[in-house]
Amino acid sequence: MKSTLAERMRLALAGPPKITQKALAEACGIKPPSVNGWVSGESKTIEGANLLKAAAFLGVSAKWLAEGIGPMRETKPVYSDEDFVSIKRVDVSFSNGTGQVVYHEEDKPPLSFRADFLRKLGIPPGKAVVVDAEGESNYPKILPGAVVLINSADRENLNGDFFAFRVEGELLIKRLAKLEGAGIIATAENSDFKPKNVIYSRPEDFEVIGRAVWTGVEL
Repeated sequence: MKSTLAERMRLALAGPPKITQKALAEACGIKPPSVNGWVSGESKTIEGANLLKAAAFLGVSAKWLAEGIGPMRETKPVYSDEDFVSIKRVDVSFSNGTGQVVYHEEDKPPLSFRADFLRKLGIPPGKAVVVDAEGESNYPKILPGAVVLINSADRENLNGDFFAFRVEGELLIKRLAKLEGAGIIATAENSDFKPKNVIYSRPEDFEVIGRAVWTGVEL
């Protein structure tokens, strides 16, 4: 008999290590009642960004958590909270402004992040990449010259958060949201930036690289 989401969620929370509903809610960026809905059975499904973040934080397979298919935990390595993880840094500028045509993508020296920090952000092993941001279209959220950590496993739930994406040979970071139908709207954070909103009506020409989850600048 196939298990329910509530049964799988309670099993995953039991660990080891044991995880509280409050901690899971914080990791997913949602309110505790939403997690309680998964655990109590009030909510029958979990999808999109919440699924990926919850599975990564709980250390279980997203497919198992969502559908009860496959093993609970993947056989591939998972993060150990005591480890530092070396993250690939791609030598490509994701523009905060008008974009930059890509001619090559050579790697820069990697950056290291604590594994528990990556886990808290919901980034599965092997799905993090660091890129550089230019321009002022997302000021003050993303400053010119900042490095930006991208979760390449999170590309589907375009909900108005920052995403890195490629369109017509340009690499950009903007707030992305799906429109009714097939369109996507990209919005600059900086209210003085023109154009503030750009609508892409043909998503097949539009490649989402991943969700931008952290940024840092040199002080």
